[in-house]
Amino acid sequence: MILIDSSGSTGIGAPSPISLIDANSISIIRSIGRDSRVGIVAFSGVTRETGILPVSSDANKAELENFIMEIGPKGGDNPTDLDKGLRAAEELLNTVTGTKEIIIISDGLIHPDGLSQTKNTVNELKTRI
Repeated sequence: MILIDSSGSTGIGAPSPISLIDANSISIIRSIGRDSRVGIVAFSGVTRETGILPVSSDANKAELENFIMEIGPKGGDNPTDLDKGLRAAEELLNTVTGTKEIIIISDGLIHPDGLSQTKNTVNELKTRI
């Protein structure tokens, strides 16, 4: 599972963090073993997600890459809600069996008020996934 930060802060700067986040995410998709399955959750104030797809198919890889390229920050006040992204990832991961991993790619600009809840969520996920 790849969690991608698509909050407003990822669109600021040159190069923008979202361009680096996208490049790293696509690199993972292209280099992951063909016997793996991958899902993507984009998190900000809202979440968007793909299903969990086998990457043995070039069409599935292309679908994942297209999703990544279209995520982008949607502008305005779009906060980083990593906790919401982790919960969405958990729901998707609960639909599959096997080894489960979550990779988070972010610009790291997360409001301090949400960090304690995110830490709690991570600890819960470690015991449930």
